[in-house]
Amino acid sequence: AGRRVLARQLLRMLAEARGRFARLGADWIRVGYCQGNFNSDNCLVGARTFDYGPFGFIERFRSTWNMWLAGGEHFSFLNQPSAFARNLGSLAMALVPLLLDCGGRETLLKAQDILDGFRAESEAAMGEMWRRKLGLAPGPDAGAEAFALWASLQELMDNGSVDYTIFWRQLAYVAGALEAPALAAVADGSAAASASNVDSEAAQCPATGGDNTDDIIPTWMKTGVLVTVQGLSTAPQPNGAFGQLIKYDRDRARWSVRLLSSPKEAEASVGVEDTCNALGNLDSCMKLRPAEEESTHRVSEILSVRTTNLAIFGIESGPSGEAQMLQVLKPAFYMFPDQTSEAKWHEWLREWREKLLAGRRISGAGAAASAAAEMRAASPKYIPREWMLIAAYTQARAGNFSEVQRLQQVFDEPYEEQPEFELDYYRKVPDEHQGVGGTFYMTCSS
Repeated sequence: AGRRVLARQLLRMLAEARGRFARLGADWIRVGYCQGNFNSDNCLVGARTFDYGPFGFIERFRSTWNMWLAGGEHFSFLNQPSAFARNLGSLAMALVPLLLDCGGRETLLKAQDILDGFRAESEAAMGEMWRRKLGLAPGPDAGAEAFALWASLQELMDNGSVDYTIFWRQLAYVAGALEAPALAAVADGSAAASASNVDSEAAQCPATGGDNTDDIIPTWMKTGVLVTVQGLSTAPQPNGAFGQLIKYDRDRARWSVRLLSSPKEAEASVGVEDTCNALGNLDSCMKLRPAEEESTHRVSEILSVRTTNLAIFGIESGPSGEAQMLQVLKPAFYMFPDQTSEAKWHEWLREWREKLLAGRRISGAGAAASAAAEMRAASPKYIPREWMLIAAYTQARAGNFSEVQRLQQVFDEPYEEQPEFELDYYRKVPDEHQGVGGTFYMTCSS
């Protein structure tokens, strides 16, 4: 009786390990993690790895990427579910003597059935993972539909030059704008105006204007100008964040400011502190100033294309909308697609949008926002890129732990926007780290 009980326990353990292996393999790919040397001696039954060897988080996407050059395709990024399958097989082989002794051939056949079921369970986990990252609605065929959509996207990404983590977050920003009103949004990140929504005459605020608060509006304050937010004493979170001036309310002498890291608009008092005092609302006043000139190129690359007009005014239908969507994805590209590749990206984006909207039966912006929220929850914004870690431990070796502490703060909430960290950590591999051994790749497994 004791042996029969043990046989059942062994089969249950093997089945539980199978499920955990399938889910962890999908989760590693979801967040962009590659273990690098995932053979059976580095795999625990509870679906953990204890090897601190050549792991890394993928930056420039390649299906066969591995931080360890000698890892080969068998331990590469997208082959990790297959590595889990091999490790599950190794576990089963180790159990064979016990299985035979406790349950005989019948128990061995049951163990083989468990092994044979890994592929289906892994594919189900992967399909659900791709569904969440793509924002598709759940359903009985959602996993297969997500797999098909991913297959065509994988080909585009393999043939292109795309940052894996940034791509998925940018795609979530696109999803959030799909059902917003499309009001002549332009694809190059410049300000858009529509007579039905933005008073373009009022938006171009003069430097002087009689006896009202227009007198103290600086000449640089115009619709579309990139600004930084300062002096918001009651809600410090936006302080230092980048935004774009959207619309000016002459009667109230207030700007509507689109924070580039937020899905909402924030209403801000115009000008300098004197303006805030004049309006009698100092505690809730945002002081605005032009973005620093030396930061403009990075802001444009990392932030402004992402959410300026496209998230405010929405994505248009047709080819112009596909061009807009690709522009929102632009911060993820190390090299923007050429004309031929661009057409293929447009085709994929059109198919993705149709499947997302049709599956969720969207009738308003709320459902699109829900899809975008699920996508953000599936795709971290911040990952521990090797060049970040090198900077942190190099400083720590010299006794300065400030960068370690900053990274700890970032990775406490890697899925949150954290606008104060965007410029430093929501970015592609800097040029100085491209192709550098120990940062861009590793040559040793230990």
